[in-house]
Amino acid sequence: DMLRALRVRAGYTQLDTARRAGVRQSLLSQWENGQVMPSASAIHIVCFALGATASEAVHLTTQAATYNAPVPHDRDAVYHALREVLW
Repeated sequence: DMLRALRVRAGYTQLDTARRAGVRQSLLSQWENGQVMPSASAIHIVCFALGATASEAVHLTTQAATYNAPVPHDRDAVYHALREVLW
């Protein structure tokens, strides 16, 4: 929902946003509808294309990282989880 809200706020269509982010419109649609979870790097590219704030990008990245991931309980697990999000 937030990805769609950012796009609408920017005044872009899905096609405009997809072109700016370098992805297919159908993929962007799947991201917006929750059918496919974008990678953290894809989220950052779309956020940049939409002029999202840093906190909005962090929120979206955090949501992607925790979407299917269990909560890590030790330092090494946290490191590897964060590494997945950032790289």
